[in-house]
Amino acid sequence: MGRGAKGRLVVLAIAAILAACGLELAGQIAPVDGTQDGSADGAGSESSLGEGSTGDGGADGPIDTGADTLEVCRTTCDGGCDASTCVLTCADAGSCKQGVHCPVGIPCDVQCVGSDTCEAGVDCTQATDCKILCSGARSCGGAVLCEGKKCIVDCPTTDTCGRVDCRANNCDITCGTGGGTGKFACEGGVSCRSSDSCRIACLADVTCSGPIVAAATNDVQVTCFDDDSCNGTISLRGGDAGVLCRKTNTCQKQIYCDAGRCQAECSSSDIDICCATPSCTLLPTPSGGNACTITDGGC
Repeated sequence: MGRGAKGRLVVLAIAAILAACGLELAGQIAPVDGTQDGSADGAGSESSLGEGSTGDGGADGPIDTGADTLEVCRTTCDGGCDASTCVLTCADAGSCKQGVHCPVGIPCDVQCVGSDTCEAGVDCTQATDCKILCSGARSCGGAVLCEGKKCIVDCPTTDTCGRVDCRANNCDITCGTGGGTGKFACEGGVSCRSSDSCRIACLADVTCSGPIVAAATNDVQVTCFDDDSCNGTISLRGGDAGVLCRKTNTCQKQIYCDAGRCQAECSSSDIDICCATPSCTLLPTPSGGNACTITDGGC
């Protein structure tokens, strides 16, 4: 076999390895655009960010064909590969401004840990599993989108995660940490449409100010745990659905529940819950009462 043929075989073999790992070179970089179809205003879930890109140029250059697959992963996913998970890290202040796009077909771990990072958001709609941390102050100001088997989104810091839209089989979304820590997280609201379970926790003051949509085949849980949280409309759909509204001025717009069973706990006054069917039950608060007002049907 000639030298040219051998060279072509080496290139083809490496290309096959890359395809098997679900990795390819980062392409032309552009911002993450809007949210997924049907969840909020925007042009849909498709983004033109290159796969495995952190929006800073990353792996746009040529890859040495003699590199092994681990080195290729390190080149494509700037944080390397941790047990086959693509790690994308934005640690420097203001980095990844054009957003982060996870590669196709493998788990993805996005870490926007520097202040003002991931300004245009995170797109994890093509990965098999998503873990997204927006802990830098004012990080992930754009839409945070995820799909796959499981998606965990954590927005613990003030002014993080403009809006979250999860369509994974299982969604676990946390906005804020408590009190003033994480204030204004998920300000644009949260949407969760899951084939299994959906958990949304709004744990700090003035979190989840926009609409909350939580729909899952099995379990839906929405927790509004601090002052002035969850003050957009709340829509619950699923097999079993629950909402917990504690502290002052939480859940001040109507809650709509269309589920096999709806449970509500309201510590704050003037909270209206409309049940599509007569299936709502009130749970006692820690103090023993419940301030929810329930309307059955006619929602």
